[in-house]
Amino acid sequence: MEISPGTANAEGLLYGISVFVDPRTANTDLAWTLDSLADQTLDNELFEIVCCVFDADDNSKGMVASLQNRRPNLQLQIIQNPVWDQVDAFDDALSVVKYRYFISISQGDSVSSPFLERILERCANDRIALTYGCERCRQPGERRMFDNRASQGIRRYAGRTVSPNRVPAASLHIAQEIPTVLLRQQWNTDYSRSGYDELLLTRLIVNEQLKVHVLPISSHAFFYTVAKSDLSTKGCLQLIMHRLELIHKLNEIGDGHGVYRQFITRMIKEQARLLGEYARVHPEWYKETRAELATLVSPKAIRAFNHQAAQTLVSCYVFTPYNSPSAVVAAKRLDIWSHPFDVITKKMDRKRFRDPTLSVIADDLGGLVARVHGPVTSDSWRDLAYYCSEGIAMMESLTIDRPQYSHLYSRAQLPYSHALAALIKVRQPTINWIAEFSDPLSVGIDGVESTAGLGIFPEREVIDDAMILAGFTVGGVHSMHEWLELIAYTLADQLVFTNEKQRSFMVSRIREFSVAERVMRRSTIMPHPGVPQNILKALRPSTLSGDGKIHLGYFGAYYESRGLNEIWSGLNRCPQYVRDKIMLHIYVPAWQLIAIRRDVAERAPTGCVCVAQFVNYLEFLSIAKAMDWLLVTDSRATQVLGINPYFPSKYADYVSLGIPIWGIVESGSTLSTSALDAMSIVGDVDQAEIILTRIASEPDVPE
Repeated sequence: MEISPGTANAEGLLYGISVFVDPRTANTDLAWTLDSLADQTLDNELFEIVCCVFDADDNSKGMVASLQNRRPNLQLQIIQNPVWDQVDAFDDALSVVKYRYFISISQGDSVSSPFLERILERCANDRIALTYGCERCRQPGERRMFDNRASQGIRRYAGRTVSPNRVPAASLHIAQEIPTVLLRQQWNTDYSRSGYDELLLTRLIVNEQLKVHVLPISSHAFFYTVAKSDLSTKGCLQLIMHRLELIHKLNEIGDGHGVYRQFITRMIKEQARLLGEYARVHPEWYKETRAELATLVSPKAIRAFNHQAAQTLVSCYVFTPYNSPSAVVAAKRLDIWSHPFDVITKKMDRKRFRDPTLSVIADDLGGLVARVHGPVTSDSWRDLAYYCSEGIAMMESLTIDRPQYSHLYSRAQLPYSHALAALIKVRQPTINWIAEFSDPLSVGIDGVESTAGLGIFPEREVIDDAMILAGFTVGGVHSMHEWLELIAYTLADQLVFTNEKQRSFMVSRIREFSVAERVMRRSTIMPHPGVPQNILKALRPSTLSGDGKIHLGYFGAYYESRGLNEIWSGLNRCPQYVRDKIMLHIYVPAWQLIAIRRDVAERAPTGCVCVAQFVNYLEFLSIAKAMDWLLVTDSRATQVLGINPYFPSKYADYVSLGIPIWGIVESGSTLSTSALDAMSIVGDVDQAEIILTRIASEPDVPE
C-alpha cells in the first residue's frame, strides 16, 4: 500500500503519526528510544518526534540535539519546560502535534523499524491499533521474549478488529495509536500523575465507543519496553496513592457504562495487579494497601493484587475450599503468617466436597490458585509423576508476569505435596522451603508399612540427583511414601511437626544418621493453629433445644482407632437420671452415617445420642460454640507403634471456642498432656461413667 502525506483535514491535522517521547531522566535509554524512531521505514514526511526536555536536564537536551544533527531530515519538535511534570509534558505535546494519529513512547522504550509504517496502514478514526510487546534485550545475544501476558492476550485477534471487552487490560498498554482529534476532545489536565494514560484511554474507548484493532504478527510491528517505575519507598507510596485514586475514577466511569463494564473491570484488575507489584517490593505497605483496595474492587481483583504481591508459593495436594483437616490447618497456618500467597493444588470435586465457608480463612491473603486435574490418589507413582509435571508447568505459568517466589510451603497429608515442592526447590535453590508433616507417611496407625511402589520417572531422577548432590544416600528406599519423607528431610530448609512425639517417632525410623541429624537441626514444633480471630469475633452460637439437657458434641470422622465405645458403655451403666440429662451430638461425614447410626442403635441407650451429617466449617464452629462440652479422642496407636505420634487438629479449634473439653486419651500421648477439663483413658468405661455422671450432676448455669 502506497502512503502519501495528503492534505490537512478539517481539524488542521495532516495524515501521519506524531510520536511523543517523554524523557524522564537522562541516560542511555533515551538515546535507545530516539535511535529506534530515527530508523523507521516510514517516510520522514509522515511522522514527527515530539520531545519534552527540562531546564536542568542538559544530558537529555544533548541527546536530542545530537539526533537532530545526525538526522537533519527527521521532523523533530522540542518542548522545553522549567521542571519535569508528566501530565504537563503530555499536555504541551498534545497541543503542538500536527498529525492525525498520536502515539506516546516513554524513555527506554523502543520499536522495530517497520513499526510506524505498519501502524499507519491500519489507522482509522473509530478504533485504536495495538501491537506486540516484549521486554527489551539488555545484553548482546539476549533473546527477546514475546511470551508475556500482554502479547498472549491479543495474539488470537491478530489482524482483527474487536470489542475492547475482549482484550486483556495489560495488552492495552502496548504503544496504542489513538486518533489525535479524539484525544484532544477527551483530554484535560485533571489526571493523576501516575496512571493518567490508563484513565485517558478508558474515557476515550467508553465515550467515543472505539474498537480495538490488533495488527497481524506478520507486520513485525514490535514494541520493546523496560520497567520504569520509581519503587523507592517514597516513590512507591506515591504510586500506590495515585493508583488507588485511578481505581476510584475507573469505578465512576463503569457505573454509567454497562456496555463496557467488562473492559473497565479488566482495567481495574490491571491496576490492582500493579499495586501488587509495588506491595511486593515494599511489603510494609501491603496490609494498608489491601485494606483500601478491598473497599474499591471485587474479590477477583484482590486475588490479582495478592498474586503480584505474593512472595510465598504453596504446594498442597488438598487445599481449601475442600473440607479436609489438612487443608484447613494449612490455610490457618498461612493466615497466621499473614503473607500473600499463590497455591498449586489438586482438583478433587469427585472426592471431597467444597466448603465455601472455608474461604473466610486466609482468603484476604490468597492470590491465584492453580489446580491440577486428573485422578485423586495417595499411593500411585504414576499419578505422583503426573502431578509433579503438571504442577511445575503451572508454577512456570504463575511466574510469567512476575519474579520468582522467595518462600515455599508444603503440607502432607496428602503426601504428593512434598514431591512437587522438592522439584520446585531443585529448580530454584534459593527459595526457602518449609515442609510440614501432619502424620507419618511411611507407616500407618496400624503399624503396617507402606508398600506403594515407586517407579522411575524424570521428576524423581531430578530430585534423587539433588539429594545425592547434597550428600545423602537415596538407595534402600522401600516405598513411595518413605521416599516422600526422605525428600523433605534432605532438601527442605525447615521442617515442621505438630508435636514432639510425632517428630521423635518419625526421626527414629530414619535409616541414615546424617539425615536424622539434619531433621533435628532443621525442624521445629508448631501445634495446630486455632480458629482465626476474625472468625471468632463474628461467630454466633447456634440455638440448641431448651430442654434442660446437657449437650456434648463430637465432630469428625468416626474410626475404630478413634471411636466412642467407652461412651456407649458408660451411658449404659449410668443411672436413668444421667441418661435423661445427657444428649450426645455426633457429626460425621455423609459416607459414615449408615455405619454410625447402626453402631448407635446397637450399643447406645435410646434417646441419648443424635447423629447428623458433618456440616461446613462455620456451621461446625457455630454448633460447637453452643455445646456444653466437646469431645476429642486420641487415636489408638501406642500399643502398635510404641508411641502415639498423632494429635487431633480439632483440639485447637475447641480451645479457641472456650467450651469445656473432655479428652479420651492414651496414656503419655500429646493430648493427655494438653489442657483438658475432663480426661479419661481409652477403653476405660469406669472413668467414662464417672465423668458422665459428674457432668449430669453439675448445676445448671443460667444464660
